[in-house]
Amino acid sequence: MNFGKYTLYSCYGITANCNAFLVAIGIIFGNEDKHGWDLFWKFAVKHHPSLNDNRITIITDQQKGITESLQGVLPKAVNFFCSFHRRQNILQYVKGGKSDYSCHWFYNVLVGCGSMSMIDRKRHDIEEFMDEKALRYLGLVNDHQQYPAARVQFGLDQGAEVCMFQRSSASTAESMNAAHKGVRDRTAVDPINSLLLLLKLEARR
Repeated sequence: MNFGKYTLYSCYGITANCNAFLVAIGIIFGNEDKHGWDLFWKFAVKHHPSLNDNRITIITDQQKGITESLQGVLPKAVNFFCSFHRRQNILQYVKGGKSDYSCHWFYNVLVGCGSMSMIDRKRHDIEEFMDEKALRYLGLVNDHQQYPAARVQFGLDQGAEVCMFQRSSASTAESMNAAHKGVRDRTAVDPINSLLLLLKLEARR
């Protein structure tokens, strides 16, 4: 969300009851980019040092600059790509629809695997029937950043117990967009009053 030259950055966690709770929020001058994300994550980790931990998984879309920023500011946490946005990107850039042996279909097969050994087995059985472009596209992202079972195994390899309860950030983002409708309806570019309104809305929620 942009306020003229200002951009809203936010990070939410999920409670045991599947409700979103605010971890950090900020309005930063400029467009969304690596510099803005650096400022935001440095602010977040200053108040929540536990974010930089091998057990932490931060689910995001593939916005420009966010991956590089997380690697620099929170090197121990894993940036996992939202499955909803990943599917949207596959349909947009790879094409092929959702039929059997399409990139979209194969991604769903691997996302649904319960262990790294199952991922490897599915690859062994299916990859020979897949289009090279589809395999190349999926290979651009590390397994532990797109498949829940691989993320869990990656954590175990680092001595951390990880539970992948969520795979997507899309529904949470949509809920928060609705919660911040009062802020979105305003056309003022004053970041101070905008932030005061955000805090008021969060406190009430």
